[in-house]
Parts: sequence; structure tokens; C-alpha cells
Amino acid sequence: GQGFHASGSIFLALPTEGWPRQVDLDWNLSTMGEGHRGVSSLGQGSLSGRYDRGDLTGSFFMAGPVISQPESGEGPFVGYWLTPPVFDLQGALSKIEAAYAEISSFFGDETAPFKVFMRTTERFAGGGTGGRSSFIFGTVAGEVREDEELLGLLVHETLHNWLNGLGEAKIGRASCRERV
Repeated sequence: GQGFHASGSIFLALPTEGWPRQVDLDWNLSTMGEGHRGVSSLGQGSLSGRYDRGDLTGSFFMAGPVISQPESGEGPFVGYWLTPPVFDLQGALSKIEAAYAEISSFFGDETAPFKVFMRTTERFAGGGTGGRSSFIFGTVAGEVREDEELLGLLVHETLHNWLNGLGEAKIGRASCRERV
């Protein structure tokens, strides 16, 4: 439609060697018109920094008439979407932000920023997938989602920031693997 969303692993052609390296990300949205912006798991707008390959392939990107909570798109916890849903996404994001703060505190990772992306499709895409300090989840255009189901999905996807698989957990910035 009026914008795009994708995982960096899908659309970025990156060198296989020489990481970490200096990366400059610049959005050219001149053909999209006024009020459009580019955002990613790494932040909003143009970015410059030293990144690992996984930082880019594990990030989500969205550009177009992006709506966000908070409206500025800045802060430690931000939700982004292109198509306003018929359910209370902003209420759900507020609840998930509070849950994220509690979970971050539990894992000793209280300073890590987090981004939530919502994509809207014409057919079922109601699941989600985790990324670099972020996740993306889907909804069907016009679909009403029950609060309990939506919150369950969002908490599940949020937990993947620390729980990468059975018996594996990220504690602070380190990873540990335990036998379950």
C-alpha cells in the first residue's frame, strides 16, 4: 500500500565478512511525500554506527506514513504501524510496555530499548517473530482481536527478547544455556 515493512534478513544485501563495521543508514523517502518516515529496530530516521551483521539482519524496517506510540517515535519502548487496526492497539502497547519493564527488571536488562512493529495483511498473519530488541506481529485488515488473545501474543513475543529457545535465556547482555 502506502509503505513497506521487512526484516533486514529479507531485503538487505550485506557482505559476509568484515563485521562489525561502520554502517550508515539513510532513508530516501522523497517519492513518498510529506509525513513519511523510516524506522527500524535500531531507531528512527538515519543512523550511523558500528554494527554486527546480525544487528542488521535481525532488525525490522518500516517506512511510509508510520504511526507510532509515543507519537514522536522516540523513547525506550516504541510501537510502530502503518494501518490503524480496529482493535485497541494503543491500549495493548501500554500494557506490554509495563510488562516489558517488569520482565527487563527480572532479567537485569533495564536499559535496553525495545520496538514493536505491527503489519496488516489481507489474510492470516496473526503470529509474530522476534528480532533485535524488537518483534513484529501481524493482523488481518478489519479483524477484531480479543484483548486476552492479543496480549498473550504480545507477551509471548516480548519474552523472546530474553528466552531464545528451550533452556536458553539471555541474562543482561550475556547468554547462558542450561539443561532443562
